[in-house]
Amino acid sequence: MSELTIKLIIILIPGAIATLIFGKLVLHKEWSSFRFILYSILFGVFAYVILQFAINFLNLCTCASISGLTIWDNLTNAYSIPYLEVFFATIVSFFLAFLMGLVENQKWISRFAKRLNISYKYGGENLFSRFLNDKKIDYVYLRDIKNNLTYHGWIKSFSE
Repeated sequence: MSELTIKLIIILIPGAIATLIFGKLVLHKEWSSFRFILYSILFGVFAYVILQFAINFLNLCTCASISGLTIWDNLTNAYSIPYLEVFFATIVSFFLAFLMGLVENQKWISRFAKRLNISYKYGGENLFSRFLNDKKIDYVYLRDIKNNLTYHGWIKSFSE
């Protein structure tokens, strides 16, 4: 492996960690390698952008002169790895993964799209999962037509 490849792997550690956490927080089918790499790159870039905004905000509020991230300037320099920036971006990536997990699990994007009449989808899961996850559902009736029976109860847990 070349030095540039090793540098890129180290720089993408925050994105990979955020992707792993996000994957544990949301229900999804098995991801392809391409999707995992894409999410890792996006989460990583967002972590560094948020870190850059935090530095700019600190500079603005405290009138300090904290230098910006050096990662943007020396991406092609294979020998310079900003380990401290990677560390702080990794910390940011934890919070980013939890925030994006909340956005996904609460279906904020779908709700926003519905409100604007852009989409009428209710989310990524199937109707069965959506129905059983609804907070308005207190109890259910389950009918066994073959045996002419009806069951009534509360759902403690379920699986597709």
